[in-house]
Amino acid sequence: MANPKGRPRGSSNKATAPIRARIALFLSNNWTQVEKDFATLSPKDRLQFVSKILNYAVPQMASVDVKQQTFDELNELSDEQLNKVINKILENE
Repeated sequence: MANPKGRPRGSSNKATAPIRARIALFLSNNWTQVEKDFATLSPKDRLQFVSKILNYAVPQMASVDVKQQTFDELNELSDEQLNKVINKILENE
């Protein structure tokens, strides 16, 4: 469901683009130090670091959008199609 007053779905967020660019530049300029510091972290801290930095590199899909999309798709199915989906889910349990 698109927001008629907001930016189009899939378009970039202009407010965060400069921040992301600065973070990328910072990491690029300091990569050697980042690697050295990363090597000194515990496995748990390394995992947390990777998890946090991925937020800046990989776009995330909001779970609400996924739920709404799934709901919309299921509403378009006939009763027979829904029964097939339900049976397929139950077979995989």
